Amino acid sequence: MLPRDPFALAALARAAAARACSTSGAGAADAAALHAFALRLGALPADPVLANALVLAYSRCGLLSPHARQLFDEMPLRTPASWNTLMSELSRSGPPSSHKEVFDLLYLMQIDGLRPDGFTVSVVLPLCGGGPAGLLRGREIHGFVVRNDLGLGSDFHVGSCLIDMYCRVRRVDLGRRVFDKMRVKNVVNWTAMIGAYVEIREFAEAMRLFREMQWKGGIFPNRATLVSVLPAVGSLASLLEAKQIHGYSFRMWLSREVSLNNALIDTYSKCGSLYYATRIFDDGSWHKDTISWSSIISSYGIHGKGEEAVGLFNEMCSLGIKPDSIIGLVVLSACCRAGLVENALEIYNSLVKDHEIIPTVEMCSCMVDLLGRAGQLNRALDYIKSMKVVPGPSVWGALFDASVIHNNQEMQNLAYESLLQLEQKNPSNFVSLSNLHAFSGRWDIVEQVRTKMKQSRLKKMAGCSWLNPHVGTKVQDFIELMTVLPGPSVCGALFDAYVIQSYQSMQNWHGIMFGQVKRSEGMKSKREIERRKRCTAFCFDREEWIDCFWLAVFYHQISTAALSAIKDSEDRKERKKSDNDNNDKAGSIPYFSMLGIRDAMEGSVQMMWHSRCK
Repeated sequence: MLPRDPFALAALARAAAARACSTSGAGAADAAALHAFALRLGALPADPVLANALVLAYSRCGLLSPHARQLFDEMPLRTPASWNTLMSELSRSGPPSSHKEVFDLLYLMQIDGLRPDGFTVSVVLPLCGGGPAGLLRGREIHGFVVRNDLGLGSDFHVGSCLIDMYCRVRRVDLGRRVFDKMRVKNVVNWTAMIGAYVEIREFAEAMRLFREMQWKGGIFPNRATLVSVLPAVGSLASLLEAKQIHGYSFRMWLSREVSLNNALIDTYSKCGSLYYATRIFDDGSWHKDTISWSSIISSYGIHGKGEEAVGLFNEMCSLGIKPDSIIGLVVLSACCRAGLVENALEIYNSLVKDHEIIPTVEMCSCMVDLLGRAGQLNRALDYIKSMKVVPGPSVWGALFDASVIHNNQEMQNLAYESLLQLEQKNPSNFVSLSNLHAFSGRWDIVEQVRTKMKQSRLKKMAGCSWLNPHVGTKVQDFIELMTVLPGPSVCGALFDAYVIQSYQSMQNWHGIMFGQVKRSEGMKSKREIERRKRCTAFCFDREEWIDCFWLAVFYHQISTAALSAIKDSEDRKERKKSDNDNNDKAGSIPYFSMLGIRDAMEGSVQMMWHSRCK
């Protein structure tokens, strides 16, 4: 027998909504029975709490239209919770076409004399799509939040939704402005902002914010925070940071979290430590899913261990785990790096026939790259013609690169023409053609290609290298053809030349180091250093230089030592109280021998040198 108390009926309706998550039919029957009993009892018109619970129950049972909407329209008294319930369920389980209906409900809610609250804003903000229209609508909602002080006070969820909305429309700067204006922040807000920087590949800023979260905010990262920041650690190849996060996960009893362990495996592999990635995977204290297997297979593939990657793939299949297209792409990439043509063909046929996986464009591109690098260009072309998907730029690009390697002019022209048809505005295609003709000595054609690029206003992204001297320090970028040297806030030193004595041995370094010494922020020296000073070092040899490029080193450890030496030198000279010493002080510079630099490198400086193309 059903109770006659409306509050008890509302509790039963919420229970029916919860039951609908597991058994849809039973939940719908319970909701209909409660609805009928409430109508006979006459409690529904006067009790909006019961009506809201029934709307929620119908929505969770998949009866959003017409049952839930009809019940909502018949409610004589609608509270903000009534509007929020219907809008929330429409945004959660409704089709994409229902998003417009949510905004219409938001407008009708205000016509009805009710003011949207923080929950309403958090419901509609995720529906603001990308592009100018989404940005305009999101900024309108942002203005409403500011006028009513809904998101910059104690409502953490609204702030996170605003940050997420701006990140979806690629305006992280506006999201950061919202973040900085929030008076109180919790771990969700910090995680949202860190994830936003990772999304736009601003990895250094993500790491800086991650450290600021703990040092200034006094907030401990949770599992979601660690998973968000680990891609930045891997992209910067900061092994020490990865170890610190790994140790923190043990201290916070997070070592059994599947998503965190998967991210750690990927991060360790990108940091060059296959050993630690394997140790995490071999730990039997956590359950491994398909992402775990794809991460460890990818780790072995990145490090050129194709046979081990194939062995792991076979082991995974023997355990009854069905591979998907992601795992197929990972193991094929591992075979491609190791040159295992026959293994790759066998795995590819198994994926298509035994596991019924439809080859993706990425998988097809990997197969073309594998066959092309093995010198089987005709076989690669036949494979492209037999593909069930339309060959994309990556497929023709792989064939073009392979034909360049094997000097097949006919295949080069075919692949390049196909590339231009697909990507007429991609500057990389023109650069590849220019380099190809330059290698052949046809400089007239090179000039024509470069002229066409200028006329089309196409510009290739400059190559960039970066240096991460130590944990917690600023990551410094060095862009190709850079004429203005970076001026960091701390004292830095820049090698003007880095010369390798032989291609076989990279231990004998020769060069001249030019330092840009500036007064550090907060350094209480007694005299300003007003002009740049040069720090020279003798070359051990005067052999012919083989290669020269800018190499930034010792951004913090050596620079700190330089400042200390300058300060000590100045103090000593001031104590002497001599005019000669004062004259020398204006042009003095601490001298570092190459031996001291080598010792500093081997001792305390944690430095990683990376090369990339943005």
